[in-house]
Amino acid sequence: MTFTKSGLTVNTDESISLLSLAEAHGIELGYSCRVGSCGECEVKCKGEVKMNSDCEIDEKAKQAGFVYACCCRVKSDLKLDA
Repeated sequence: MTFTKSGLTVNTDESISLLSLAEAHGIELGYSCRVGSCGECEVKCKGEVKMNSDCEIDEKAKQAGFVYACCCRVKSDLKLDA
């Protein structure tokens, strides 16, 4: 996974949310709820993610390449705009 703004690339698996992964590597992302309902952690990404079923991001945002970092995990090579 690559954080495109910082240029940091890290190895990971599907066990940790994008938000937790960012925090573990000193990348700051906004957040409020950590359960996929507030949208504060919305971030653009390229690649495949595994999204929790309770994530409330709307279809239009998903189609534009956005995810909620608190309720998504890496599924393939991923570039996160952070």
